[in-house]
Amino acid sequence: MRGKAAPEEKPLHWVRASKRDLMAMPETVIRHIGTALSVAQYGGKHPDAKPWKGLGSGIFEVVSGFDTNTFRAA
Repeated sequence: MRGKAAPEEKPLHWVRASKRDLMAMPETVIRHIGTALSVAQYGGKHPDAKPWKGLGSGIFEVVSGFDTNTFRAA
């Protein structure tokens, strides 16, 4: 675990098994989705983050392809 968060960094809240599920994905996917989450924590929007239809505004989805599989995080 790392130390204190930067002042402009927003907290990241994991729901149920979401972190465990992410960590079970291939390393390439973990890095891709992790980068998108980090950008969001600092108030930005990663180029691969697309609005998620159906749940209201402010929810984004990142889709990562790896070895003919598709991985998603919202």
